[in-house]
Amino acid sequence: MADFMAENNPCGQSILRLVSRGNAIIAELLRLSHFIPPVFRLDGRTEQHKYAEILADFSYFRQQEYFDHNIDSKPDLQELDEELKVNHSDILTRLYLAFESIHKYITDLNRLLEEVEEGVYIQQTIESILLNADGKQLMAEALYLYGVMLLVVDMKFEGVVRERILVAYHRYSAQRTSADSNIDDVCKLLRSTGFEQGPKRPQGYPEAFFGRVPMNAQFVSMLVDRLRSDDLYHQISAFPLPEHRSAALATQAAMLYVCLYFAPSILHSQPAKMREIVDKFFPDNWVISVYMGMVVNLVDAWEPYKAAKMALGNTVEHVFVKELAGKLHVKLTQLNPAVKQFLQEGVLHEEYVLDNIPKMMNVLRDCNVTLRWLMLHTCPVPEGNKKLREKQSKWEGFKKEGCERMRELADVFSGAKPLTRIERNESLQSWFSEMAKQIEQLSAEDSTSAGRKIFQKLESTVGTFGLSGLDRLLCFMLVRELQTFVYSIKSGVLRDPLWQDMFRSLSSMLSPVRATLEHPQRVYSTYLARSSKLWSSSSFTDVLLRIGQIQLLRRLIGYELHTAAKFDSKFLTSALHNLNQALLAAVGEHYHNPERPYPSEDNPLLYELTAYLESTGINHPLSKIYVTTDRLPYIELFVLLFVLSHLSRMHYSKPLGKLQPKKPQEHVDISALVAGVITLLHQFHAEVNELFVALLGQYVRSMIAARAPETQGDILNVLVFIDELVRYGGVPRRTVENHVPTYILDEYKSYLSQ
Repeated sequence: MADFMAENNPCGQSILRLVSRGNAIIAELLRLSHFIPPVFRLDGRTEQHKYAEILADFSYFRQQEYFDHNIDSKPDLQELDEELKVNHSDILTRLYLAFESIHKYITDLNRLLEEVEEGVYIQQTIESILLNADGKQLMAEALYLYGVMLLVVDMKFEGVVRERILVAYHRYSAQRTSADSNIDDVCKLLRSTGFEQGPKRPQGYPEAFFGRVPMNAQFVSMLVDRLRSDDLYHQISAFPLPEHRSAALATQAAMLYVCLYFAPSILHSQPAKMREIVDKFFPDNWVISVYMGMVVNLVDAWEPYKAAKMALGNTVEHVFVKELAGKLHVKLTQLNPAVKQFLQEGVLHEEYVLDNIPKMMNVLRDCNVTLRWLMLHTCPVPEGNKKLREKQSKWEGFKKEGCERMRELADVFSGAKPLTRIERNESLQSWFSEMAKQIEQLSAEDSTSAGRKIFQKLESTVGTFGLSGLDRLLCFMLVRELQTFVYSIKSGVLRDPLWQDMFRSLSSMLSPVRATLEHPQRVYSTYLARSSKLWSSSSFTDVLLRIGQIQLLRRLIGYELHTAAKFDSKFLTSALHNLNQALLAAVGEHYHNPERPYPSEDNPLLYELTAYLESTGINHPLSKIYVTTDRLPYIELFVLLFVLSHLSRMHYSKPLGKLQPKKPQEHVDISALVAGVITLLHQFHAEVNELFVALLGQYVRSMIAARAPETQGDILNVLVFIDELVRYGGVPRRTVENHVPTYILDEYKSYLSQ
């Protein structure tokens, strides 16, 4: 087998060509990552508003006819679409060919393995190839390079950006995406994984991504065994000292790290093998270079894998790390003078070098190993560092804006600015100036409690009367926002025949609400796609979130007022509470029996009691009616599509115990969203609220009955939203149980408590 690499050995030459292709593909991906057209990222609101109806992700393939018809029916979209095609067709083609080459690569690798097993290459088997020094190197590199391709494409090309690129290529290059094209397979391989740059990653990532194209399990197992037991590149002889072993095997360690994701059972449940791997490759290092600047911290990378995490425990133990860092510091101080001695002018002449080769080689090895460790283990992790910089930048920006606003308000009450009806008030001027100073003193490191501190400063300064006035001001703001929202729906959406037809069709599809849909994924995805531009091209989301934020603030103010009232005047608070309960009971009795007494319109009791209740925080802002509204047809369906659309872009975070946006830049707070929805629904008849809960229950029942694994996250999100409705809106549990079976709710609670 010494001639495995010979030109007359077709097996060796086939593998060699495949590995060469793999390196070329990675180089092309890295090169193209710098030339992604910015428009495909849709980062800003301007781009989203302009191109959202043209650049689609893979949802396009579920509603292709609707999407294309929408563009064809609007001349401005046709013109914009043609402009994109002319400007970006060349780079889209090149990007697609790079993506396609990944699929061709793994297809050719699998075909090569099949041919070896079928005996196409005489006297060659997978076992014999892996026994050959050159053969096992090439086989290991072939699998490793495929894994690196997947990591590079997910790191350099965001999932949603990849999907938009592939959809655009499919639309603009129809003549090239003919029957012999494998664009369907390319799309299946490179569909979004949900991965984003940052400390968190999707569950089952990246092993699920690596497993999208099945590999020969026996080959992977045998290859991993070669990687963990052999010295593939004969490097140990070049690094004879035991403490240099991890540096000697660094290249092989990076290959093993990648290849283990093709055999995730080892990472999860084979502690003996993982212990062996760590002892051999990672006894004194846990930050590795995977491929040309791609640095991985094993503490984070192996966190989800029980066996791997346990095996790495000794390496990252605090005492050991401290001791290791101390040794390397001493080594560094010893090497500096040794290197300077060699670099003195006139020392490195030919005779001296020949006489001192062993000594110089030892110093060079020590320098390389020490510098490698220090450079890897002291460099910041790129993803987390980027997020921290973004967080710090946003914090400084908001703090600066807050200071400027406070100073502006201070100037207003100075009397220097000629604003209508604003009189000079030195107390308010000094108070706002002091608030600006307090904001300047807030620190980003303590950002979690910063908001609470601001509120406490506000309360201590303005007192209960000031908080009560602030609550009234927020209430006026809330009324204005609600009127804007309702007017936009009434005069815009519900007057448009296209939207009326859509809601009428959806209502027919979902009737009766106690029924279970036969093809729920198709139904909901179709109508969510059709309604998507409602949320992208209008201010509905912003207005409803503002409504929710106002209500959350009012809840907090109400709590502070009630706490202060109970402390300062517990007898008055108790009397008001009892009187309120008695009146509510009397009103309830009147509606059951009209003969029972009810306060007349000229009776000031209810009006005056309301003022007392609000001043002492005995009120429920989310359950109040703030604006008078007519019966709006399909309002419950409008809210349903709005909620489902936003929930589809969220995921449940167990550590935080709440729904979080999949993309941090979206900044949608689930608490504000729930509070806004509850407030909006309470402005209509009670049956609208109940019908909305019934529609959510129908969604859960239908999706569970469909038994589609990919919908599990969406089902969980809706159940969490329902739970928040119960918590914030006081929706009775029995109302929820009327539409969502008890066993589903119990299973959901059990999952959250795990």
